Formats: sequence, structure tokens, C-alpha cells
Amino acid sequence: MRKPIRVYNKIMKKLRKDADGIIQAGSAETKAGALGYVPVHAGKVLAGNTEDDAAYIVKAVLETGRNTSGPAALFFDCESPENSDEKTAQAANRNLAHTPAYVFPVQSGQICALYFPLSPLTPFRVNKSRTDLHEVRALYERAFPADERMPFRSLLKYLDNDRVMTVYASCGELIGFTYTFRHEDMIYLGYFAIEEDCRSYGCGSEVLRQLIQDNPGMRIIIDIEKEDPGNQETVTRKNFYRRAGFAETEVAYRFYGVDYELMVYGGHASEEDWDHLAKAHWGGMIKMPVYYEKTEDSL
Repeated sequence: MRKPIRVYNKIMKKLRKDADGIIQAGSAETKAGALGYVPVHAGKVLAGNTEDDAAYIVKAVLETGRNTSGPAALFFDCESPENSDEKTAQAANRNLAHTPAYVFPVQSGQICALYFPLSPLTPFRVNKSRTDLHEVRALYERAFPADERMPFRSLLKYLDNDRVMTVYASCGELIGFTYTFRHEDMIYLGYFAIEEDCRSYGCGSEVLRQLIQDNPGMRIIIDIEKEDPGNQETVTRKNFYRRAGFAETEVAYRFYGVDYELMVYGGHASEEDWDHLAKAHWGGMIKMPVYYEKTEDSL
């Protein structure tokens, strides 16, 4: 399988190329506008200290990222010591790691910061007859242990109006996928994976945001491995869902020796809800009784 190109790297390559064009232009702001960036006069950097100047620039870039949906070119007038603009730009770039932004000196006394938001994630619903899902299958098998996943072909076989697999892409590259099951006023998020080299850029949060936005009034239920303070991965995973607005429930269960707990968005979920949802989902997919043990916490 071709290793996916990190969308962030594509953007950074574009930013550096555009920066070269802006530096060479007679009018930096005019050139930035011609390249599709909205020029922004971001004020003067007056501190005269490399780290403080960089912090000022970083704050302005992050504020722009929160308040704009398009590319922007922030221009800073600098009254810092001679030949320090390059050092200030380098310090700002270090502090903007994982941010789609690139800072560079345009000319003596002026620094530019290009900001280019990650391309919106494009979802498409998978049809069970598709045969071009090699990358999705590979991500599925990397993201979930063998004892936690159905055979990929079986997962596709049972897709219908309620069992839906959605793939998300950006800049033509696979970002991740979700598998959901709709039942009454509940949606069970059974599988959710993001490409490893696309994590930490807000892609997972954006997928959840779209899922929530596309299903108004629905309770979204997930079951995750029970949080264990001695296992940082379980702590990080639970905190991720908390930040997305999911709440803890009192429902927990053990399946093949692994403890799981439920979280829910948009309401509450009881043990009865989970029992009803699990039997409706798994009972329709496998010719065996749905079985799980209650943990001591849920007794």
C-alpha cells in the first residue's frame, strides 16, 4: 500500500513555495493576495527580544486560525535589532509546530506569517460493492487488534441504511473512517480510526464534529477500553472524547476479558439502552448470541 502523504506536509510545502514568491515580489502584500491569501496588518513587534517577538507572532497566528476559515498572510512591522528577523521567524516556527503556518522575514523590518487551514475533510459513504478500499482496510487492521475487529469483508457485507461506513479524505489523501449503526434515537460509533501520520492536527475532532452535526437530536454512543491510570493510551483516548463533548455513563462491561465503558453525546445512556442497542446491532450481523459480562463496577 502506498504510504499516505501527510496533509500537513503538503500544506507546509505549499507555504514555503508561496513564501519564496512573496519574498521575490516587489510588493509582498500584492503578491500574497494574488496567491489567495487575505493580507492582514498584524501590528508592530516592539519587544526587541527574539523569544518575546516570536511569542507575539505565534499568538496572532493562532488567533487568526480560530477566527478564519481561509488562507491569511499576516504582516508584522518589526523594530527589533538588525538581522534578528530571521531568528525571530525561526523561533516562531518552532512554537507553531503542527500548525499549518510558516513565518519568514520579507525584508528588513518586516515579517510575514502565512496561515493555510487544513482542507475541509470530504466524507463519502462506502458502498458494499466498492473494491478500491485497500487503504481503508489496511488502516482498519492497523488500528484495531485482531480480537476487536470483524473480518473487513464481513463488515462491508452487512452495510445497509443503518450500518454505515464513512471514509474521510483531505487533499486527495485518506484521513480516516467511521463505522456507525443507527437504531431508534441512538447511533453506535463502533469503529473510528485516523491515519497515524494525520493525528494531532485536529482531524479526529473534525470527524466527530461532522458526525454530530449530521445527526441532530441523536444520542451518539461509544464503548472504549476502560480508563486505567497506568495505561496512558486509555487516559488519552477518554480525554479526547471528553473534549468532544461526550459524557461518562455508569455502564461498563467485559468482553472476552477486556473491560469497556460507555460514553455518550447528546443525552444519557442506561444499561437497558446499551443492551437493546448491542443486541440490535450484533444480533443482526452474527449467528450467535450477543454475550458480555457485567464488570464489578456495573453490578
